[in-house]
Amino acid sequence: MKRKIGGSRKKIRRELSLDRDWLTNADLSDHVFMDILRENADIGELLPCGLLPSVEVCYRRYRFVCPATMTGVSLDTSIGVGRVNSFLIPGIACGSISSVVIELKGESRDDVSWLNKVYEAGFRSGSFSKYGECVSIFLGDD
Repeated sequence: MKRKIGGSRKKIRRELSLDRDWLTNADLSDHVFMDILRENADIGELLPCGLLPSVEVCYRRYRFVCPATMTGVSLDTSIGVGRVNSFLIPGIACGSISSVVIELKGESRDDVSWLNKVYEAGFRSGSFSKYGECVSIFLGDD
């Protein structure tokens, strides 16, 4: 579960064992999603009633480790929307965005000397929400 309020983020992870076929093919309005949340809601706070997935954000992730700094680097491409919960967002087709996201997994970016080349290639530093960008497709905010 990921909660973002303003500039603060909180991520809570729980290990779940789910049937891959069901998870891949289930309609996002399936009540089983709520059952899964309810059964695993030991996250220290109450969950809102009727919480359901709204969209499935899909992307291809490549993972690397910078050998000089041991910084983890994730490269996300092919970002788009797979499934849409038609009860929450009716009449919307799936779509994609043209962005590529690079995430550095580490404390300091000062030690990553090659990062300047990434900026020279046109990338910019800042926060980015794959979910937010995909939902903006629906709202016509692109």
